[in-house]
Amino acid sequence: MDCFIIGTAGHVDHGKTQLVKTLTGQDTDRLKEEKKRGISIELGFAALKLPNGANAAIIDVPGHERFIKQMLAGVAGIDMVMLIIAADEGVMPQTREHMNIIKLLQVKKGLTVITKIDLVDEEWLELVEEDIKDFLKGTLLEKGPILKVSAVKNQGMAELLNEIQKLAVADPDQKSREGQLRLPVDRSFILSGFGTVVTGTLWSGEVKVGDIVEIQPTGKKSRVRGIQVHGEQQQVAKPGQRVALNLADVEVDEVPRGSSVVLAGTYAPSYKLDAKLKLIEDSPKPLKQRQRVRVHLGTSEKLARVNLLNGDELAPGEEMYVQLQMEDPIIAQRGDHFVIRSYSPMFTIGGGTILEPYGEKLKRFNEDAIETLQIKEESNPEDLINYILEKTKDRLLTIEGLVKELKINESIVVDYLSKMAGINIVEADGNKYIISQKVFEKWLTTLSNELHLYHEKYPLRQGLDKEEVRSKIFAGFNIKEFNVLLGAWQKEGNLKITGSFIHLPDFVSALDEKTRQSIATIEEEFVKKGFQSPTFEEATQGVKASKAEKEEFLKYLVANGILVKVAENMYFHIQTIEKAKNMLKQGFAKKDAMALSDIRDLFDSSRKYVLPILEYFDGQKFTKRVEDKRVLFKKD
Repeated sequence: MDCFIIGTAGHVDHGKTQLVKTLTGQDTDRLKEEKKRGISIELGFAALKLPNGANAAIIDVPGHERFIKQMLAGVAGIDMVMLIIAADEGVMPQTREHMNIIKLLQVKKGLTVITKIDLVDEEWLELVEEDIKDFLKGTLLEKGPILKVSAVKNQGMAELLNEIQKLAVADPDQKSREGQLRLPVDRSFILSGFGTVVTGTLWSGEVKVGDIVEIQPTGKKSRVRGIQVHGEQQQVAKPGQRVALNLADVEVDEVPRGSSVVLAGTYAPSYKLDAKLKLIEDSPKPLKQRQRVRVHLGTSEKLARVNLLNGDELAPGEEMYVQLQMEDPIIAQRGDHFVIRSYSPMFTIGGGTILEPYGEKLKRFNEDAIETLQIKEESNPEDLINYILEKTKDRLLTIEGLVKELKINESIVVDYLSKMAGINIVEADGNKYIISQKVFEKWLTTLSNELHLYHEKYPLRQGLDKEEVRSKIFAGFNIKEFNVLLGAWQKEGNLKITGSFIHLPDFVSALDEKTRQSIATIEEEFVKKGFQSPTFEEATQGVKASKAEKEEFLKYLVANGILVKVAENMYFHIQTIEKAKNMLKQGFAKKDAMALSDIRDLFDSSRKYVLPILEYFDGQKFTKRVEDKRVLFKKD
């Protein structure tokens, strides 16, 4: 991997900083107070070159109980842990708390280092080692190596370095290149001549000089002016590396520890996190419903209330689905590990995994909500894609939208989709829309059934009006998404679209002889009356049919373009409308503008009929009213 990140853990004054200094030649205690008191207060960082030439970095965390939040910020994103225990003291309270944190954050690799062996005799060292082995039972370090060293006398350091290299070389869990840029900030400062600089471990994605980034959760935008990796200028930083970014147009207090640097538009802050939470076994008491806690996620510390979803309290050693209701916005991603500490007094009580970073308000003891969280907990990327697509009941997802949901690079999403069965990719308007085949067929079945019933009930009508279908069946879809669906179904021959109407592909308006004669009679009446159009009631006086049947005749005539509705309860035959257009063109050839009276005389009709026709033509952009006259409409 590009850089192996090692985090220290252990009780205060157990030799972590001295160990790092001997390994790397760098003193990670940089504050005046740290040197004065001889303990680490803030995070320290040191580059380490492994014997095989590979790059590594060590994050030295404070051991004092007062600085646990600094320790939590430091161990976020590490590849392995060095649990450091002093030979002269053995396992101590912060050793235990740090180990709980390591387990909760699910660090996968590590080793144990017994320091200060020069201060004890062999017999004492053996006793301490046995005690440590008992302490490590049931942890990731139980079967790992235990190294005995004296950093001051450089004893055992070569062996320690070789063991670190073995873990680095054997590491199959390379930082994900699939994710989008995410750099949790663990330190920010001003560098003279450069401005604001932030540091952190790059959790996912890549960052390049010139990238436009956001500081979340505030949304402040910035530009990457420069990048350093291990003190060397780079154009690109990769996942897993310790990175320093020089940011433009942002003040140092606008990017404090706990912020995240992300690509613009990829992450949004959240106030509700759905999660699986476990309370540690040695928690002094159960966790109560809506208990206030401190949530440590990445390098951030935020206050939250815990909403227990399937219980009234969470007992030590037990797990439960929860919703963390944050008091301040936070950046999170599905799969993130977090730790919770009690509000006061502060000590580590549990931790877990984020299942949904953008939670909606959930009701407690809701079986559907619990089932959904189980799916999210157990799913691989392909299952998650299917789940996301199947839950999108009232919207279509583009590949871009799916990328935002999953926080995975587009090329990786496309690769997943190409290997998955039951996925439809519909291309329209330059976008690629992803639709679950199951959902696609369900929507089509619903529409087809609706059309079948409609055709049976209204055999004279061309079909269902598109907007009526959208509002009735696909109310959550915007017009563009709805047209994408219709276009896909029409292309596959599942339906046809005629004008603004949708109908089944084999449907043809059925006219029996009686109906045909009735419609012909009505049409003839409208043709005969010309510019003195009858009302529909007048036109159907000689037709023997019920009122409902006559209304169907009218809809048929309008839908098929035989009659044109120009105003409420006023219709003209299409021949009359076309005749009016031709007469107006001839009239405007002689006069640029005509008054209503001129057109009335031209049509040999009355104002009652002529004005609605002209207003209809205005709406059709055939004519245009200018003061009290009409002119032909001309496009600018």
